[in-house]
Amino acid sequence: MSEYAAVFKLGWLVQCFEGDEPREIIEEVEKVQDFECLLEMGRMNERGIGQIELDKLAVFLEKYHDDTLTMEDIKNFDITLSVGSLSCLGVAETESEIKALKAQYAK
Repeated sequence: MSEYAAVFKLGWLVQCFEGDEPREIIEEVEKVQDFECLLEMGRMNERGIGQIELDKLAVFLEKYHDDTLTMEDIKNFDITLSVGSLSCLGVAETESEIKALKAQYAK
């Protein structure tokens, strides 16, 4: 079992991702949603508040690439763009919390 887990809502998709460190969770998320592509495309298409939301994503990605990302950063992940919302619905940091989190969001 992994050390950490997080449930992300990516548009209509709600899925639990696991890893032995926060970075590994985002590596798994990026198999579903490429944040770099989203940031690049968003910079060309978003206006106003969307650009502010993209600034938040850029800071998040900087921590991810610098390997300074924490579970708190993941827990607070919440980006709303014109094409939809991306957010973390919950995190878990122990085996029992991971089981509970998975059960809460099981389909």
